[in-house]
Amino acid sequence: MKYKIDKQWLWSGSYTFNKSTIDEDEADATLGGNDLSLQPRHKAGMVITYENPKLFTLSLLLRYAGVMYADLHNTDKVKGHYDCDLKIARELNENIELALICQSLLDKEYDIPNASGEELESAGRMITGTVTVEW
Repeated sequence: MKYKIDKQWLWSGSYTFNKSTIDEDEADATLGGNDLSLQPRHKAGMVITYENPKLFTLSLLLRYAGVMYADLHNTDKVKGHYDCDLKIARELNENIELALICQSLLDKEYDIPNASGEELESAGRMITGTVTVEW
């Protein structure tokens, strides 16, 4: 869903409901009806963008991933988490754009589920710069 607030401001949002379950498993009958691992039922996102071609474009992205399981037996529950990213970009001309992106702006730590069963944590705040050239 998108909504143009005015000439320079844009809001967009999304929500996904995903119920992914195991119908049956010949190797392990106890898995039938369980959620697939690493698949949150609820995901949502929202972006607000300020765009002024003479100055810069600024986007703030908020993301949410709901509770999920790290294993097929649904015994290792992973908490839901939210995060926020920020991007500022400037077009130098019609072919070149410079951008600075801050992922995990809040520097929030949360568990990252993975198939190997290892305990992983989010990387924390990460800042990158990009140069995009089109021809």
